[in-house]
Amino acid sequence: MKLIRTGSSRYVITTKNFAFKFPALYSYRAFLKGLLANLQEKEFSRIQEMKHKLCPVLFSLPAGLLIVMPKARILSENELPASFLEDFCKCNENYSVPAEMKFDSFGYLPAEPDPILVAVDYGN
Repeated sequence: MKLIRTGSSRYVITTKNFAFKFPALYSYRAFLKGLLANLQEKEFSRIQEMKHKLCPVLFSLPAGLLIVMPKARILSENELPASFLEDFCKCNENYSVPAEMKFDSFGYLPAEPDPILVAVDYGN
């Protein structure tokens, strides 16, 4: 189990197979932003036009207190060019993946025969 504290409004605990995202508790503002980020990821993951590019929300608690996603291997810095990620985020004229263009907002879900690139942080 690993605790990740790099986010501005949420903490993430990863296990072998799952990522647990919950609001940060260091300030009331951060807590509220974390709730909103979790709620947004839950809603965005349901939008048909972009769900194939998003890490799915497998489980959630009410009010954004917790979301659970499959664990993805986060991209390493400069693993993919920013232009590739920008193109990846375009779904159609109405939808684009709402992720920051930084390497740790994306990762690969394990799949056979090839891993699947997804946005893992798209709720901010």
